[in-house]
Amino acid sequence: MLLIASRKTVLDSLQQMVAELDCRTLLARNRRTALRHARQEMPDLIVLDDSSERVRSDALSVTLRRVIDVPILLLVREETRLQRFAHTHALKRPFSSSQLQASVRDALDYPRRIVEGSLTLDLRQRTVISTLADNEAQRLTPKLFALLRYFMHHPGQTVSRNELMRHVWQTTFMEDTRTLDVHIRWLRELIEANPSKPKLLQTVRGVGYRLNV
Repeated sequence: MLLIASRKTVLDSLQQMVAELDCRTLLARNRRTALRHARQEMPDLIVLDDSSERVRSDALSVTLRRVIDVPILLLVREETRLQRFAHTHALKRPFSSSQLQASVRDALDYPRRIVEGSLTLDLRQRTVISTLADNEAQRLTPKLFALLRYFMHHPGQTVSRNELMRHVWQTTFMEDTRTLDVHIRWLRELIEANPSKPKLLQTVRGVGYRLNV
């Protein structure tokens, strides 16, 4: 679980309130640290304090959703703020430890699978099942998980190499895209019946790739 708030006292308080849940907690007091934890640690839930002026929750919640597909629990002071955060769980201040714990449990019960055609991506376990490849759940590395998740959010769409590098590797540097090519090959080995003749993850020559489900 990733807790985000600009004030240390708030972070300490939140950490104490969720301690009974026996969850590993990561702490962030700024945008940079929050994004680093999201990318590297891939938490199951993000709790974001909306009362801070130093942490712009509007922009940060949008950016976090591009980085990692997990529930976000927003802690707000005003009911009107809830309307600005679609598809986000929220809890209005003041709240008790039991109320926060209940909200965390509810958020963690959020649907955690993406199913597209023959593919099932488990967002909690970070595994994929491909009925086409007729295999059991395959564990994904962080980059393979992010890559497949992006494709499954855009089924049937041609995704450019630039777009994949930007969203998965957070870079616009395109001088060397061998890393992308290698990851595409690894992903095909997990989801395709015949990786050398892919039916699901196809190359669109001169543009990028398309997931046909």
